[in-house]
Amino acid sequence: MIARATLSFPDGNHYAGFIEPDGTLGIARRINSSYTYLAFGPKLGPGSHVIGLTAAGFNPVKLSVSVDGTVVLTAQDSGSAALSSGLAGLFDYKGASQPLEAFTVSQ
Repeated sequence: MIARATLSFPDGNHYAGFIEPDGTLGIARRINSSYTYLAFGPKLGPGSHVIGLTAAGFNPVKLSVSVDGTVVLTAQDSGSAALSSGLAGLFDYKGASQPLEAFTVSQ
């Protein structure tokens, strides 16, 4: 999931909510192809889930990842690297050129 992406997303600057291979949730900022990890949180439990990423405000940008409607991870980003505006989308890990409405991950 990405938020506040530039028009060239998903390869442009953006915030990302992500799931590590072991199920750990995280929040990162990408600037010029380099990621800064802002927070790591709980592991996603088994089963189907609705996952969301929000970015609100500026200086600081308040970021949150929700699972099934409940916020489980938060971070704040401020300073010159914080992203003040942009687009939102959902992309596969390879950086698909088209945003996705939803997807299913299976074992």
